[in-house]
Order: sequence, then C-alpha cells, then structure tokens
Amino acid sequence: MEKRQMQKEVPAVKKELKQLIQKGKTNEALQVFNKNIELLQLDIEMYSIAAVILISQMKIKEAEEIILNGLKVDPRNFDLLFNLGYVYELKGELFQAWNLFRQAEYYAETSSQKRDLENVIRELNQKLSYRTAFEEDKYMIEIVGGKQRFPLTYNHEHLRERKKILDVIMENVLEGVKSVVEIEFGPGIISRTLARCGLEVKSFDSQILNFLGALGLEMGEKLRQRDRLDLHPFTKFTINESNVESLDPADMFLLLPETFNWYREKGLENSRKVIKGLVKKARKQVFINLPEPDGEDKTLYQRLEEEIKDLLQETGWVEEPGETDLEKGRLFNFGKVPRDNLAGENLIPRGIDAIESKGELFKIPLEKCVDINGFTFSPEDWQHFSATIREYLDNPELEYQGSILERFFEKFTPKNRQEQWAPHLEEDIYPANKGWPGLPWIRVPGNVTKIAQKFETDLTRIRGGNQHFGPNSKKFGQEELERIISAYHLMEKGYQPEIFPDGYINGYFLKKGVDYRLIVTEGQHRAAALSVLGYREIIAKLSSDSKHMKVVDYNNAEYWPAVKNGWYSPQGARVLFDVFFNANGRWKARYLGII
Repeated sequence: MEKRQMQKEVPAVKKELKQLIQKGKTNEALQVFNKNIELLQLDIEMYSIAAVILISQMKIKEAEEIILNGLKVDPRNFDLLFNLGYVYELKGELFQAWNLFRQAEYYAETSSQKRDLENVIRELNQKLSYRTAFEEDKYMIEIVGGKQRFPLTYNHEHLRERKKILDVIMENVLEGVKSVVEIEFGPGIISRTLARCGLEVKSFDSQILNFLGALGLEMGEKLRQRDRLDLHPFTKFTINESNVESLDPADMFLLLPETFNWYREKGLENSRKVIKGLVKKARKQVFINLPEPDGEDKTLYQRLEEEIKDLLQETGWVEEPGETDLEKGRLFNFGKVPRDNLAGENLIPRGIDAIESKGELFKIPLEKCVDINGFTFSPEDWQHFSATIREYLDNPELEYQGSILERFFEKFTPKNRQEQWAPHLEEDIYPANKGWPGLPWIRVPGNVTKIAQKFETDLTRIRGGNQHFGPNSKKFGQEELERIISAYHLMEKGYQPEIFPDGYINGYFLKKGVDYRLIVTEGQHRAAALSVLGYREIIAKLSSDSKHMKVVDYNNAEYWPAVKNGWYSPQGARVLFDVFFNANGRWKARYLGII
C-alpha cells in the first residue's frame, strides 16, 4: 500500500481501535492493531493506542518497547510519557514512574490531562516511604518505592557549600520575580527553599542520583504527614543545546552545575548555546554558576568566564553587583531590573505577615515562640530543654540522674490536659479536665473516652517515653538528655534548616488583636538550643499538618473546631488560648516546684 493511501486509512483505524478499547474488547483491538501495524510510523497517536491495548493485556514489556519507540519520534508527547509512567508503576519501579509523570506535567495542556496527573501522582506518593539516620558530619535517607530501594548519603559540608549559593540568590532576587527554573539542581535545596518562599519553581537535573537525592530530602519532610503529599516536581531531565528552546519562559533562570564537568562535557560551543537559550527565556534575572575545574581545563574556564559576560551584555543584560567569587568558582548575576529593586529582604515575611504570603516561611522572634506545654523559648525565660542545655554547659559530664531534666519529669506528671496546659487554674475547663483531648482549635481533637495514654504517638511508643512530661523511665530520660545535647551541638554549627530533611522549626500562629505567638509543633529541641545560643530571631515554617490552622484568632473562638462541635465552651476555649498567649515558663516551673 502506498504511503498516501496508508495515511488515508489511519483515521478509520484509530476510530475503530478507540471504540473497541472503550467497549473493553482488547483482544479484538489487538487483532486490528496487528493487521495495521505498518500505520504505526504515520501517526504518533498510534503508539499510545497500541500501548493502551498492550497494557490492558498485561503485555508490559511490549508496551514499554512501543512507547520508547514513540518517544524517539516525539519526546515531548504527553500521552506517551504518561503511559510509560504507568508501565513503570506496574513494574514496581515507582521512582521512574514518578519522574515520567513529572515530565508529562510539563506537556499537559488540557484540564483533563492535568487532573489525571494530579490523581496518579497523589496515589503514587502514597506508595513511597523513607527512613533516616544521622551521624556527626552526614545523614542517610533510604527511600523506598515498590521494588526500588535507594540508600542515599548527604554530606553536611557539601550541602553547606550549596547553601552559600542559595544565600547569595536569596539576598539578590530582584523585585517582580515570581517564577524560577533551576537547571542542575544538585541536592535540590535551592529549588525547595525558593518554592517555600511562594515562588513557582521548576527543577531539572541530568544526574539520576541528584534526582533521587533531592526527592529523598523532600520526602523526609512531606511524607511525615500523609495528607501533605505535594512533593516538589524535581525532574531527571537533561537540558542541552537541542532542547533548551523548548523550555517555558520564566522570570529567573538558574544554571547551577555542581562541578565543571557539566561544561567540560558540553564544550565551549554547546555550553554557549545552552546559556544563550536560557537567556532568551529569562524575563528578569539569570544566575550562572561556573565551578572552578580540578587540574586541567583552566583555558576553557577562562574562555567561559569571558563568554558568559560577553553573551549576556551583548543581549542587553546588566551584570549585578551580586556577582560573587565563591571558594571554588564564580556565581554570575545578571538582571534586567534596576538593582535598587531587590525583593530579597521581603522574600521571607516577618511574623503574622506570613498569613498573607503565598510561601510557608517566615521570620519570628524566639520570645514569641511557645512549646505545647506553655513554656516559652525566650532566651530570658525557662523551658526544660533550654534549662537542660544550660546545665550541660556548666557540667559537660552531666548525666540524667540528678539533672534538671529528671526533676522536670518527676515533678510534671499531669493526669489530664488541663494539668498539662494550665495546672494553676482553679476553674475546670471541660473536657480538658477529664482526659486527653486536643486543644480547642485543633481540627481533629482526640476522643476523651478512648485515649488511654497521655499524648501517645508512634514516636513516643518507639522511644518508650514522652519528651513533654513525666513520668518516664531512667533509660528514656538518659536518651532524651543525649538528644537534647546532640541538638545543641548541631545548632552550634548554625541553624541551617535548608540542608536537612524537615529542618525548619514548625508551628502555627495564635493571634489576638495585632499581637501573636507561635505554637511550636516540631523542632522544640532546636528552638531550645537556639535560645541558649543567643538567637533572637529565627526562620520558621508553617506546620504542614492538616489538623493545624495557620492562624488561630482569639476573636473567632466560636468557630474553632472543638468549640463548634460542642466539646469546649467559647469561654473555656479562650481561657486556654490566654494560657499559651501569656505564657511565662519561669513562673510555671516555680509553681510546679521544678525550680
């Protein structure tokens, strides 16, 4: 059959195949396809139709082969990428599936395609898991997805070097930058941080280990709460001279290879083509990292220095004073907006302004941070972790027996929530005086009659005790002392939450008039250590746990979840609010006889 005649046959064959698939007649569909297999090369949709038929027949290997052949013809085809992701999911290779679904996301055009992707990614995230282990100069994350298991190691020093680049970028982001593309994202901490600031970020890297490593860090935070699975769309994808033009425009482009190998492998001409392509796509700002080469390649390094500056200046870009000499290389900063208009200072809002921000991060004074017992982290106040650290600094040989921590666990043994939160109150606050419900503003309060153990969670069961109050075993107390000391020594090196999985101190706001407090829900050891170290202000993150409201407003007590459902009275709920809002840890410790 002539090619022209074959092309005329394609629409009718496609229609017949689709009808058979819709009716579930996959055997008949496969027969029709096999009779018309020569049409495959004439229409890219035929590859997807064939894949659907083969997948329905569980002929996974054949479906994979068909799709890969189709992607050679059209590497940006949404249906082929989506179906290949599904094939890998069926094979139990969940990380490849995740990456392909993320690639497909960039080529999704219809609302139906975007909805399908959202659903499959949400379901896939439920199948991923991780575990962590920490050592003095590194930590390990093992990520597990189906048949795949990857142990990953993160070196603190390497991550701190990457953070130096992040700090320069954060300080020099120009006003009006809302969208970012990062190429060669490495461990992913730059993309993750910018996304947490509310910017729209897309991230690509050519190395599979970088893709897995960045995903591992993200999983270490987001998968702790199974209702919060919007993992950042890191994508394993090589940007080169032949496909750079296909990237969508963005306000800011970051080309940040970790080593000079990226430039060496491309050579001068192809490196120039990639940079030229990125510059065309950038609307406001470009950062380019040029790592210093090891050994040879000095000539190429010098040529690239000249080429980068000449290329951007020729196309109307202005080199910003933020251009930086790194310890091993240079970070170029070019912009199209006047230098006076910097957004860096305002990229992370302060205090309660965070509720109006698209981001998750905010700056807050430690004196406004309160733990879940009602002790504050103010450097001038008393909190049991902070007090333990100060005692350790006075006595580096400190043991649990005889310590202030042991005294705390012995003296503070509440029999219900009211005794935990407000032991000084003479009036009874129902139901806090009867058992262990959640606070009145928590979205999923515990059941008063069914919770038998105080504040029992999987974590406390594993550890064999409770870090917030006693009684606890001496074994648990000694282990808790060691955790507190370890957190202090880690914070001595600086509070660098960007480089750790779930490294930020988390919490939610209490608001009364124009004033506010932060209830710290995660990172209480770190907050205590920073208080002792003299920090006055920290960067924290809004809790991603769905049971926490972003802001609990005193004036809206009638609408708090456990008030609305009739558990607490509005008056009693407000009394508990004031306990936390007016918290005085030193007074409470004296009242309890701890000090």
